[in-house]
Amino acid sequence: MMKVARHIKEFLALLIVLLFMAFFYTLFLDNNIIIYDYVMFGLFMVNLVIAGFSSVTLGLIVSAFIVFGYASVIMYQNITGMDITLKLNYVWIGLFPFGAFITGYIGENIINMAKQLVYFQEESGKYQNIDAETGFGNLNEFLKELEVEMAKSNRYHYPLTLGMIEILYFDELLAVYKNNMDRVFKVLSQALINRMRVEDNKYRVGEKTFAIVLPYTNIEGATILKERIKEELLQLTVFEEEVHKNLKFEIKIGLKELDESIKTPIKFKSSAEKEIEYDV
Repeated sequence: MMKVARHIKEFLALLIVLLFMAFFYTLFLDNNIIIYDYVMFGLFMVNLVIAGFSSVTLGLIVSAFIVFGYASVIMYQNITGMDITLKLNYVWIGLFPFGAFITGYIGENIINMAKQLVYFQEESGKYQNIDAETGFGNLNEFLKELEVEMAKSNRYHYPLTLGMIEILYFDELLAVYKNNMDRVFKVLSQALINRMRVEDNKYRVGEKTFAIVLPYTNIEGATILKERIKEELLQLTVFEEEVHKNLKFEIKIGLKELDESIKTPIKFKSSAEKEIEYDV
C-alpha cells in the first residue's frame, strides 16, 4: 500500500504542474485577463481532481456542463454587446475536455494498479514459503517438509526429532527493539544456524515460535543440541546505531521424537509444543 500512496502523491504533483502550465499558457495568449478566467481556472482545477479520482466519463460529463455554462455566458455577452476576449474563451472550452480526459485516464490507471497490487499481494501470500526476517521456511513450508521427513524416517527407519522453540517475554523484547526487530531476528537466526548442522531444517512458524527438524537424531542427541542453543542465545550481540547491546534471549524448547503413534505433521507439531511446558 505504500507504493500506491506514492503513486497517488506523484499524480497530485503532476496535476499541480498541469494546472500551472495551463494557467500560464493562457497568460501568453492574451494579457487582457478578465474575472471569468480566474473562475474558469478554479473550475478547471476542480474538474481535473474529479476526473483524476473518479473516471474519464465523469470528468467529461462535468466538463460538458462547465463548457455549456461558459458558452452560455459568451453567447449572452455577444447578445448584449459586451466586450469579450474570444481567443481566450475558446482555449478554455478546448482545455476542459482535454484536461479531463488526460487526468481521468491517469487516475483510472492508478486505481487499476492499486487493485492489481492488492490482488497480487493476496495471491503471493498463498505461495510464499520463506520468512522475510529470518530467511527460514514459514509455517506452510514447515508442514510440507515435515511430512516428507516423517515419510523418509518411517521408510528408512532412522530417528527423527522435532524441536519447538518459544521466545519468552516477547512483548517486552518488542517494546525495547521495536525499531530494530529485523536486526534482532537476523542475529537470532544466525545463532540457530551456528549451532545446527547443514542437514537440520529451521523454520519460523509463528511470531515468536521457531521449529527445528533434526533427521538422524534421537531425543538424547537433540537434548544436547537444546542446551547448546540456549547457551548460544545468552551471548548474542546486536548493533543499534553503533552501540553494542547484549541480547539475553530466554527460551523454552520442546523436543519430541517420532514414534508409531504420530501419523500426521500436525500431531507431531502439537506433541512437540506440549513438551515446551515441561522445559524449565
